[in-house]
Amino acid sequence: MPLLRILVDGFSLLHAWPELAEGRARHSAAAREALIQELTQYHDATGTPVTIFFDGAGAPKGTPQAHSTREVEVLYSRAGQTADDMIERAAYRLSQLGEVLVVTNDFAERDTVNSFGG
Repeated sequence: MPLLRILVDGFSLLHAWPELAEGRARHSAAAREALIQELTQYHDATGTPVTIFFDGAGAPKGTPQAHSTREVEVLYSRAGQTADDMIERAAYRLSQLGEVLVVTNDFAERDTVNSFGG
């Protein structure tokens, strides 16, 4: 079964990849943009759609939303929800349609997604 979509825990990956946007704060707009650019290049090379999830409820007011497309989707959580919540929901729904890969450094998130086949 082909890979349907890659779901990425944005801040988790940023914390695990210190060479990306070196010298920038892990939660900075520059670090987020560098991650989005890397994952866009990955999509361009593989053709696999990517969704990047960020915890957005705590972002400073006026933080610009990244440009999002069907191929490289960028989503921010709202107040009362986390990126993890969104990833779990998306992984569950998409796993019923095909294979889904979740990229995270969060062990609890991995276990939850693995429990329903992600």
